[in-house]
Amino acid sequence: MNRPTLLPSCATQALWRGLALLALALLPLLGHAQTDAGRPNYSAGDWALLPEWCIDTQDGPYGSPSYSDTPVGKNQSPRSLRWTSIFGGDFWHMHHFCRALYSERKLQMTVGAPQRISLAKIILGEYSYLVHKCSPSNPMMPEVLVRMGDIQLKSDDRIAAMGSYESARALKPDYWPAYTRWVDELIKLGLFSKARELVDQGLAQMPDEPNLLQRRKALEGKS
Repeated sequence: MNRPTLLPSCATQALWRGLALLALALLPLLGHAQTDAGRPNYSAGDWALLPEWCIDTQDGPYGSPSYSDTPVGKNQSPRSLRWTSIFGGDFWHMHHFCRALYSERKLQMTVGAPQRISLAKIILGEYSYLVHKCSPSNPMMPEVLVRMGDIQLKSDDRIAAMGSYESARALKPDYWPAYTRWVDELIKLGLFSKARELVDQGLAQMPDEPNLLQRRKALEGKS
């Protein structure tokens, strides 16, 4: 999955991330309050691997939002108003997205079946929270739904995964991962006609999308 695209220039990213990591060293002075018991014990390396806005959520060192100055809320991060200008009040739910990404990395490194099942449930719980709490217009919602579908596939729940991908396409018809993830599953199942139909549906929205063109070529001659 591509990293979220709601980012400024690379130089600005590096500056902001450096300042954010510096704030971690000042954590005791900032009086950080955890939002709930589900907060991971993030290291500086974890923050660096997450989207840059994750450290500015209430799971970071800047605390929970105050609504005294703005109806969408802001916390002690000097960047929180930037993020609420993008996410609106949904920003104060987005720490669940960061938690899900953190758990996804753990899932990739986990071998034992019981641990993988447990992590998959945690991840699905975080994404389900976002689906129910955030606005459909949240710019990250298509990615949330696709990531949810990916975990559902790994959990052998194809029906739920199909619904998640369909919901992502309904929200953003030109979001190619919402097509290719399910196309790949249809190919795996030998449902080539259905796969071609979905590829064509995507190409109608994105005629030059290389990921869809690649799959159309792979489907040539299959029946």
